[in-house]
Amino acid sequence: MAGYCPGTSIGAMGEGKKDALYTVLGGIVGVFTYTLIQQYTGFSIAAFDIGKLTLEDIIHLNPFSVAVIFSLSIIIIIYLVDFWEQKKSSASKSIIQKEDDVSC
Repeated sequence: MAGYCPGTSIGAMGEGKKDALYTVLGGIVGVFTYTLIQQYTGFSIAAFDIGKLTLEDIIHLNPFSVAVIFSLSIIIIIYLVDFWEQKKSSASKSIIQKEDDVSC
């Protein structure tokens, strides 16, 4: 898993990043393989199509409630990640400071 979206992988490949080149080549090979499998076996992912499905359909809430819950969740996650990063950063600074005290 390279972590690239299709468009950004092509942009990164243009910058000369090797991992992006492998991502684009893997995408091309994957599309080619799927096309051959579909052509010769008649397999199609359309058989798994369940129609239009939204998050509101699954949890049975109105769209505004889902938007509020999602927004609050994202805010909490961002806050927790920032808190964790600051805690980790201060812990590493104290370790470096202790090492400096020991070497004196």
